[in-house]
Amino acid sequence: MLNIRSPIFLAAGLVIVAAVAAAQSPTAPMKMLDDVRDRRYCELIVIKRHGVGFSADVYNTLGLNDCPQAAWDAIDTAKVASQFDAFRVIRNGPRHFIMDRLASGDADTSAADIQGLAMRPVATMSLRLFEFIGKRASYVERTVRRTTDWTFLAGRPVYELVNPKGETYVMQSYAQIVDPNLRYDDLAGLGSRLKPPTGWQYRSRILTADLVAPSKGEAHVIQDELQNTYQRLPGA
Repeated sequence: MLNIRSPIFLAAGLVIVAAVAAAQSPTAPMKMLDDVRDRRYCELIVIKRHGVGFSADVYNTLGLNDCPQAAWDAIDTAKVASQFDAFRVIRNGPRHFIMDRLASGDADTSAADIQGLAMRPVATMSLRLFEFIGKRASYVERTVRRTTDWTFLAGRPVYELVNPKGETYVMQSYAQIVDPNLRYDDLAGLGSRLKPPTGWQYRSRILTADLVAPSKGEAHVIQDELQNTYQRLPGA
């Protein structure tokens, strides 16, 4: 097992730009990180133009720091764009993980100092133009290419959205983007705040056995109107 400060690299919030990340091999070595429930992190999505298309490099604080609020607030995205010769930089965070344990394909990259905040490049995504300029839609499934296992331990709560077809999406992270005051203890009652489409249900339950949400190269994710992110469970 890795210490919480050990370098682990993954892009947990890539759905913000409705993009597809470069896939990791399903056979790539996985590294495990324990005790990540309610662990705070932030991402910067650095968008660059390539001819008529765009790509995005994702930088993440995971394994380096817990994204101190003062440092996060001080980030000037226009200056970051100039630093990286980018078309635009998008914030994604702060966020907090909901799983208890995570595993991700390994990567070997060094940290970057972004205006005093240490972050690691975790992925590069290709963006289609309509995805970049389009309005982010809630409760719409998107595909993210990644190799990860989220583990939720027995006896712990999970927070889920169930669509009209009975497919279940488990919350992987909650966001303090739309509502900076959202806290972990608020999640059990979050259903009274959300306004999903007709036929959708938000629920909280205590697990009687460990729950694993795997992604062997491809994950199906959605966001609610608060930008909390959920992954579809296998077989759902």
